[in-house]
Amino acid sequence: MINGHAIGGGCEFAISCHFRFAAETAVLGFVQIGLSITTGWGGGSRLLDKLPESKALALLLTGKRVSAQEAERYGLVDAVYPADRLREETERFAAEIAAQPLSGIRAYMQLLRWKRDGLSLDERIRREVSQCAELWGSDDHVSAVQRVLRKN
Repeated sequence: MINGHAIGGGCEFAISCHFRFAAETAVLGFVQIGLSITTGWGGGSRLLDKLPESKALALLLTGKRVSAQEAERYGLVDAVYPADRLREETERFAAEIAAQPLSGIRAYMQLLRWKRDGLSLDERIRREVSQCAELWGSDDHVSAVQRVLRKN
């Protein structure tokens, strides 16, 4: 949750998160260039991974501070909410994830690690298929399928 200013190191911290939700009054910016330095905690590299190159470079090379709404248009934040609803909406999203089976969450996070490790798309797909096959026969999957079949 970004409920204020995320400037410099604060913006680097924010971009290191998988999801970013901001209050409509938030301000974000990678201002390091104006201080004759660069991002020092990997924020520039992460930004270049998460945003289109031109958007990331525009933020890094200008040091521009952007509103929450503009940050959402850039893809720097995932959603913008009124400040009085930010915590509620962020917790609602987190609860949706937390309600899912841990085995599936772990598997999808593994996909992300393989991507970050530089594995080719073909290799990641091969491993993803293998992961699914391992989960397919699990007690959790069989129980979930049985619950679905009982509802229909």
